[in-house]
Amino acid sequence: MSKNYEVTAAISLSVTPDNRTKVVEAIKKLITDLKGKITSSDSWGEKPLAYRIKQDNSALFHHFVIELDPSGVNELSNKLKLTEGVIRSLIVLSE
Repeated sequence: MSKNYEVTAAISLSVTPDNRTKVVEAIKKLITDLKGKITSSDSWGEKPLAYRIKQDNSALFHHFVIELDPSGVNELSNKLKLTEGVIRSLIVLSE
């Protein structure tokens, strides 16, 4: 049974604007490949980071609300860590 989750990804600003959309599309593909459904997708724009991550002081944040089987959450988290351009991600259960 699917549950609702919120996924927030921080995308490095070193990624070119053309490739940023490719990173977002790659994240969407990861979700759908795991039989997830994207309820909403929203760009939060550029935000400063609390501390430097790799060489970045700020990042472009993208937020997704998804429906996903709980068994796929760990796999999604691991694949997001390996996605080029994503410097951090957070997945939380949404009630």
